[in-house]
Amino acid sequence: MKDYDQNKEVKGTEQKGDDMTMMNENKEVKVALYCNIPFASDDAKSTMDEKLAVLKEAVAQHPGWTVTETYTDTSEDTTVRPQFTKLVRNGMEKKFDVIVVDSMDEFADNLEQLVVTANDLKNNGVTMYFLKDQIDTSYSLGKLLLEVVGNRLDV
Repeated sequence: MKDYDQNKEVKGTEQKGDDMTMMNENKEVKVALYCNIPFASDDAKSTMDEKLAVLKEAVAQHPGWTVTETYTDTSEDTTVRPQFTKLVRNGMEKKFDVIVVDSMDEFADNLEQLVVTANDLKNNGVTMYFLKDQIDTSYSLGKLLLEVVGNRLDV
């Protein structure tokens, strides 16, 4: 058991949990961005560019994080997402350490897909960071939230 002094900050990976040891400032963390605009329209390109800029800014706030892959889908049919399929496949091949997405609903078509895919990736060492939802599965709280949702679905 760790002895914490109320006047001292917990530093480094102690604050972030055991899984964050792989993402300390001494190691480059490879990041994949995923952006899904589930409609085809004239402004889809500008919306996509704006979302990617926000995701890149979020990555820039983390020392050692480098965007190595970017995946984007734009389709009227949300079930046709070839870049999402490629993202998951590449995650399972461990081509990156973290996936950064604007929100959970942009990542998955439904709650079950979110939980199953995030757990599969987590079990392969890839964590998720959902920017708007402020959920980071490399932290204990983020993992807990996914577990609670998964238990409610019995998946």
